[in-house]
Amino acid sequence: MWKLIFILSAILLFLSPKKEESFYIIVDDCRNWRIGTPGKLQDQFSFYKQTENNRLIIIGHGWIEPSAKLSTEKIAISQIMEKKPIYTSTLDDEAWFRILQDSNRKLFILRPDDFCSGKRFVFNQEFTLYEAIISITRSE
Repeated sequence: MWKLIFILSAILLFLSPKKEESFYIIVDDCRNWRIGTPGKLQDQFSFYKQTENNRLIIIGHGWIEPSAKLSTEKIAISQIMEKKPIYTSTLDDEAWFRILQDSNRKLFILRPDDFCSGKRFVFNQEFTLYEAIISITRSE
């Protein structure tokens, strides 16, 4: 009986869908993004930009409940590049919607004020990447 339970557990573990790895976005079109109003806490923020099709793209690192606090990662720019990041300058409205629908993976961003500074050219410079949430609205 125990053998059967063990075998069934192993099969279910093997067949269960795995949570995909995180993915990374570098906000590289720096002049197009504006900083939003700060969140409830000092370490919360948001950036937004308007697209050519009057969509408002909002990238936020914020939460209401302390238990829902979004995470951060501190890694070198070379490690970020190994993860094949997505650059915001290459994204159109459809690509943003595809990212929005990908709820199986955590999204981390490299802030525009970090990427567009000279720090990205410093050997082994570490950056803080922020887990983020994306919202898309229609702007009038």
